[in-house]
Amino acid sequence: MAHYQPTQHYQAQVDNQATLQGRLLIKEQLRRNSVQPHKFVCERSMLSQDMLSNRLIKSALVWLAPLLQTAMPPKSIQLWQQVRALNYHERQRLESVYQQAKRQLALQPLSQLQAQAAQQLLELAYWLLQRSDIQTGNGIAASLSSQPLSRPRLCLLMDMNQAFEQWASLRIASMFEQLNKNYQALHQAQSVWLNDAEGQTCLSIRPDLLIYQTPNDDIREEKNARKHPYDDNQSMASAKETRNYSHVIDIKWKHLSHSGALSASDAYQLTSYAQAYQAGQVWLVYPVQGNVRQPVALRQQIHGSGNADSHNSASAKLWLMPFDVLSGTLNGELPQEL
Repeated sequence: MAHYQPTQHYQAQVDNQATLQGRLLIKEQLRRNSVQPHKFVCERSMLSQDMLSNRLIKSALVWLAPLLQTAMPPKSIQLWQQVRALNYHERQRLESVYQQAKRQLALQPLSQLQAQAAQQLLELAYWLLQRSDIQTGNGIAASLSSQPLSRPRLCLLMDMNQAFEQWASLRIASMFEQLNKNYQALHQAQSVWLNDAEGQTCLSIRPDLLIYQTPNDDIREEKNARKHPYDDNQSMASAKETRNYSHVIDIKWKHLSHSGALSASDAYQLTSYAQAYQAGQVWLVYPVQGNVRQPVALRQQIHGSGNADSHNSASAKLWLMPFDVLSGTLNGELPQEL
């Protein structure tokens, strides 16, 4: 909401004023101004924020008033000061007001991103108001006052990016080990990516998971060297240059509705990993619920054939890999080398 402003639209406004503006309403003029001909009953279109969607959102802000002083920047709150909240009778028929607000919002000339942000904010406001008590006014203040302030409650906050990355990487590493005992995993291994002419490191990279294969004689040595994949020493260890990596895996806690929703920054990161590690496959693992979504292969368009680096980076297969958080497994079969 800190990046969202109340939408505006033109609406008819009728005023009885001393100047003639807009359209003169003859019938109302004769009825109301027969004894004061110096005034005009005019109807004009005014750009206004007095939309049902804005008013519904403003009502949710009023309901959250006890939290706003610390939860939102003052500038964001000031933008909504001129918007009226819903009155008591509108709050009583909240469902019909919400449906009407959605229809009005759909008619506004907004960009796709603006319309999506406005719709999400409207739905959140509606959800909050459904759980408020219009009889007591400010629902949060009432709920807080009814509880003894001397009884603290446990609040658990989790960094889902870090939690999902570690959980999914351990699960995926276990899947590779079950597939072939020679598969070994490096978690959060740091490598130099760019350096200058003098050999000074300019930029390092740290994929979430690196998969490589070792000869049978080296498996025990590799396992003994790693007590836990997320020990501090291991997470800061550099990937050995002599290893031949089969998979470079990046894990992100984000929603991808379809393959076209892949961000440019994530695509650049995948191709950078492909070039840096010369692995056979590069994965972007993302969370889903259920097994409907299946892996999607991404094909790079290489322009020009004279660049050896472009040819090498094109050899890696880029995959979008859905990870089912309900079962803790990757959907579909593991992609084979092509």
